[in-house]
This record gives sequence, structure tokens and C-alpha cells, in this order.
Amino acid sequence: VKGPLKGLEGELVEVDGKAKVVVRLDLLGCAGVDMPVGFVEKMK
Repeated sequence: VKGPLKGLEGELVEVDGKAKVVVRLDLLGCAGVDMPVGFVEKMK
């Protein structure tokens, strides 16, 4: 993930027919975020 969440790993999920990235944050648990596709890269 790029931008303010750079370095975090996330999970791509579908919510109401839309793709969302979910990241796990120690203080919040989980958070769904909207971000440009160019900010996300596939892990190998």
C-alpha cells in the first residue's frame, strides 16, 4: 500500500459489489479504506 498507509499489508474484499482494501491496525482492529488502484500492489 502506498500513501499514508505505506508499508501495511491489506486484503482485497468485496463490499456491496465494490472492491475495498482492508488493513489491520493494532489500535483499531480492522479498517476498510478506499484508495486508487495504483496505490495497491499484489504481494507475491
